[in-house]
Amino acid sequence: QVAFDEQSVEAPPPQKRRPPPRPVPVPALLADPEGKLGLVEELLDLCDPRRSPVGGPSQGAAREQAAALAQLSLVAVFKDLVPSYRIRPPTEEELAVKVSKDVLKLREYEQRLLQCYQSFLKLLLAETQRAESRESARAAAGAQPSRAPAAATSGCVALSCLGALLGALPHFNFRKDLLTAVVPRVGSRDWAAGRACFDAVREVLAN
Repeated sequence: QVAFDEQSVEAPPPQKRRPPPRPVPVPALLADPEGKLGLVEELLDLCDPRRSPVGGPSQGAAREQAAALAQLSLVAVFKDLVPSYRIRPPTEEELAVKVSKDVLKLREYEQRLLQCYQSFLKLLLAETQRAESRESARAAAGAQPSRAPAAATSGCVALSCLGALLGALPHFNFRKDLLTAVVPRVGSRDWAAGRACFDAVREVLAN
Protein backbone atom coordinates (compact mmCIF):
# COMPACT_ATOMS: atom_id res chain seq x y z
CA GLN A 1 0.00 0.00 0.00
CA VAL A 2 1.37 3.39 -0.98
CA ALA A 3 1.02 5.94 1.76
CA PHE A 4 3.68 8.69 1.60
CA ASP A 5 3.22 8.99 5.35
CA GLU A 6 2.29 5.46 6.42
CA GLN A 7 -1.39 6.40 6.38
CA SER A 8 -3.95 5.65 3.71
CA VAL A 9 -4.79 8.37 1.22
CA GLU A 10 -8.04 10.01 2.22
CA ALA A 11 -10.25 12.34 0.25
CA PRO A 12 -10.11 15.89 1.63
CA PRO A 13 -13.31 17.15 3.20
CA PRO A 14 -15.70 19.13 1.01
CA GLN A 15 -15.18 22.86 1.14
CA LYS A 16 -17.44 25.84 0.75
CA ARG A 17 -17.51 27.67 -2.55
CA ARG A 18 -14.43 29.85 -2.89
CA PRO A 19 -13.86 33.14 -4.66
CA PRO A 20 -12.35 32.97 -8.17
CA PRO A 21 -8.64 32.09 -8.06
CA ARG A 22 -6.02 34.75 -8.57
CA PRO A 23 -3.09 34.09 -10.90
CA VAL A 24 -0.17 32.35 -9.21
CA PRO A 25 3.05 34.21 -10.16
CA VAL A 26 5.40 31.24 -10.52
CA PRO A 27 8.45 33.38 -11.48
CA ALA A 28 8.06 35.29 -8.22
CA LEU A 29 7.88 32.01 -6.34
CA LEU A 30 11.09 30.71 -7.90
CA ALA A 31 12.85 34.02 -7.29
CA ASP A 32 12.02 33.98 -3.56
CA PRO A 33 10.96 30.45 -2.53
CA GLU A 34 11.28 31.03 1.21
CA GLY A 35 9.09 34.11 1.12
CA LYS A 36 6.59 32.87 -1.43
CA LEU A 37 6.03 29.26 -0.36
CA GLY A 38 2.39 30.12 0.28
CA LEU A 39 1.98 30.25 -3.50
CA VAL A 40 2.78 26.53 -3.64
CA GLU A 41 -0.15 25.94 -1.31
CA GLU A 42 -2.36 27.96 -3.64
CA LEU A 43 -1.24 25.85 -6.59
CA LEU A 44 -2.04 22.73 -4.55
CA ASP A 45 -5.64 23.89 -4.23
CA LEU A 46 -5.84 24.28 -8.00
CA CYS A 47 -4.41 20.76 -8.51
CA ASP A 48 -7.43 19.03 -6.95
CA PRO A 49 -10.47 19.18 -9.28
CA ARG A 50 -12.79 18.48 -6.34
CA ARG A 51 -11.53 21.47 -4.38
CA SER A 52 -10.46 23.81 -7.14
CA PRO A 53 -12.23 27.18 -7.20
CA VAL A 54 -12.14 27.09 -11.01
CA GLY A 55 -15.61 26.95 -12.58
CA GLY A 56 -18.64 25.56 -10.81
CA PRO A 57 -20.03 22.12 -9.95
CA SER A 58 -21.45 21.75 -13.46
CA GLN A 59 -18.11 22.52 -15.14
CA GLY A 60 -16.37 19.25 -14.38
CA ALA A 61 -14.33 19.14 -17.59
CA ALA A 62 -13.01 22.68 -17.06
CA ARG A 63 -12.04 21.86 -13.48
CA GLU A 64 -10.26 18.68 -14.58
CA GLN A 65 -8.31 20.50 -17.27
CA ALA A 66 -7.39 23.36 -14.94
CA ALA A 67 -6.26 20.83 -12.34
CA ALA A 68 -4.09 19.04 -14.92
CA LEU A 69 -2.36 22.30 -15.87
CA ALA A 70 -1.78 23.14 -12.21
CA GLN A 71 -0.32 19.67 -11.58
CA LEU A 72 2.12 20.02 -14.47
CA SER A 73 3.09 23.51 -13.27
CA LEU A 74 3.69 22.28 -9.73
CA VAL A 75 5.93 19.46 -10.96
CA ALA A 76 8.13 22.08 -12.65
CA VAL A 77 8.12 24.19 -9.47
CA PHE A 78 9.20 21.29 -7.26
CA LYS A 79 11.98 20.38 -9.68
CA ASP A 80 13.41 23.85 -9.06
CA LEU A 81 12.67 24.11 -5.32
CA VAL A 82 13.65 20.68 -4.00
CA PRO A 83 17.20 20.66 -2.56
CA SER A 84 19.84 18.12 -3.52
CA TYR A 85 19.47 16.29 -0.17
CA ARG A 86 16.74 14.57 1.81
CA ILE A 87 14.97 16.72 4.36
CA ARG A 88 14.72 15.26 7.86
CA PRO A 89 13.14 16.66 11.00
CA PRO A 90 15.63 17.95 13.58
CA THR A 91 16.37 15.63 16.47
CA GLU A 92 15.52 16.48 20.07
CA GLU A 93 19.19 17.17 20.70
CA GLU A 94 19.33 19.57 17.76
CA LEU A 95 16.17 21.34 18.91
CA ALA A 96 17.69 21.82 22.36
CA VAL A 97 20.62 23.74 20.90
CA LYS A 98 20.20 27.47 20.45
CA VAL A 99 20.66 28.37 16.78
CA SER A 100 20.59 31.52 14.70
CA LYS A 101 17.49 33.02 13.15
CA ASP A 102 18.73 31.96 9.73
CA VAL A 103 18.91 28.32 10.81
CA LEU A 104 15.42 28.49 12.30
CA LYS A 105 14.11 30.08 9.13
CA LEU A 106 15.71 27.35 7.02
CA ARG A 107 14.23 24.60 9.21
CA GLU A 108 10.76 26.08 8.95
CA TYR A 109 11.06 26.47 5.19
CA GLU A 110 12.27 22.90 4.71
CA GLN A 111 9.44 21.44 6.76
CA ARG A 112 6.82 23.50 4.93
CA LEU A 113 8.31 22.51 1.59
CA LEU A 114 8.28 18.84 2.58
CA GLN A 115 4.66 19.07 3.75
CA CYS A 116 3.65 20.63 0.43
CA TYR A 117 5.52 17.95 -1.52
CA GLN A 118 3.92 15.21 0.57
CA SER A 119 0.44 16.66 0.03
CA PHE A 120 1.07 16.89 -3.71
CA LEU A 121 2.16 13.25 -3.94
CA LYS A 122 -0.90 12.10 -2.01
CA LEU A 123 -3.15 14.15 -4.28
CA LEU A 124 -1.56 12.72 -7.44
CA LEU A 125 -1.92 9.17 -6.17
CA ALA A 126 -5.53 9.76 -5.16
CA GLU A 127 -6.34 11.15 -8.62
CA THR A 128 -4.66 8.16 -10.27
CA GLN A 129 -6.57 5.72 -8.09
CA ARG A 130 -9.90 7.43 -8.72
CA ALA A 131 -9.38 7.27 -12.48
CA GLU A 132 -8.47 3.58 -12.21
CA SER A 133 -11.55 2.89 -10.11
CA ARG A 134 -13.78 4.59 -12.68
CA GLU A 135 -12.27 2.55 -15.51
CA SER A 136 -12.59 -0.68 -13.51
CA ALA A 137 -16.24 0.07 -12.84
CA ARG A 138 -16.85 0.71 -16.53
CA ALA A 139 -15.10 -2.53 -17.46
CA ALA A 140 -17.14 -4.48 -14.91
CA ALA A 141 -20.30 -3.05 -16.44
CA GLY A 142 -19.17 -4.12 -19.90
CA ALA A 143 -18.63 -0.57 -21.14
CA GLN A 144 -15.77 0.55 -23.35
CA PRO A 145 -12.88 2.46 -21.70
CA SER A 146 -13.69 6.14 -21.39
CA ARG A 147 -12.11 8.43 -23.96
CA ALA A 148 -13.54 11.64 -22.54
CA PRO A 149 -10.94 14.39 -22.10
CA ALA A 150 -11.84 14.91 -18.44
CA ALA A 151 -11.45 11.22 -17.65
CA ALA A 152 -8.08 11.11 -19.39
CA THR A 153 -6.92 14.31 -17.70
CA SER A 154 -7.60 13.37 -14.11
CA GLY A 155 -5.73 10.09 -14.00
CA CYS A 156 -3.21 10.10 -16.83
CA VAL A 157 -1.71 13.51 -16.09
CA ALA A 158 -1.50 12.70 -12.38
CA LEU A 159 0.28 9.42 -13.14
CA SER A 160 2.64 11.17 -15.56
CA CYS A 161 3.44 13.68 -12.81
CA LEU A 162 4.29 10.89 -10.35
CA GLY A 163 6.65 9.41 -12.92
CA ALA A 164 8.21 12.78 -13.66
CA LEU A 165 8.87 13.47 -9.97
CA LEU A 166 10.41 10.06 -9.42
CA GLY A 167 12.68 10.47 -12.43
CA ALA A 168 13.73 14.03 -11.58
CA LEU A 169 13.98 13.75 -7.77
CA PRO A 170 14.99 10.16 -6.95
CA HIS A 171 17.25 11.38 -4.13
CA PHE A 172 14.48 13.20 -2.27
CA ASN A 173 12.00 12.10 0.37
CA PHE A 174 9.31 9.48 -0.37
CA ARG A 175 11.40 7.73 -3.02
CA LYS A 176 10.27 4.28 -1.86
CA ASP A 177 6.61 5.29 -1.90
CA LEU A 178 6.98 6.80 -5.36
CA LEU A 179 8.53 3.59 -6.65
CA THR A 180 5.69 1.58 -5.13
CA ALA A 181 3.16 3.81 -6.88
CA VAL A 182 4.91 4.04 -10.24
CA VAL A 183 6.38 0.59 -10.94
CA PRO A 184 3.04 -1.31 -11.13
CA ARG A 185 1.72 1.31 -13.57
CA VAL A 186 4.50 1.09 -16.15
CA GLY A 187 2.02 -0.82 -18.31
CA SER A 188 -0.69 1.83 -18.04
CA ARG A 189 -3.30 1.82 -20.81
CA ASP A 190 -2.42 5.46 -21.44
CA TRP A 191 0.80 5.37 -23.48
CA ALA A 192 2.16 8.74 -22.35
CA ALA A 193 1.59 8.03 -18.64
CA GLY A 194 3.04 4.52 -18.92
CA ARG A 195 6.05 5.88 -20.78
CA ALA A 196 6.64 8.51 -18.08
CA CYS A 197 6.60 5.75 -15.46
CA PHE A 198 8.93 3.54 -17.50
CA ASP A 199 11.42 6.37 -18.06
CA ALA A 200 11.37 7.25 -14.36
CA VAL A 201 12.06 3.69 -13.24
CA ARG A 202 14.83 3.35 -15.83
CA GLU A 203 16.40 6.60 -14.59
CA VAL A 204 16.33 5.39 -10.98
CA LEU A 205 17.86 2.01 -11.85
CA ALA A 206 20.54 3.64 -14.00
CA ASN A 207 21.66 5.82 -11.13
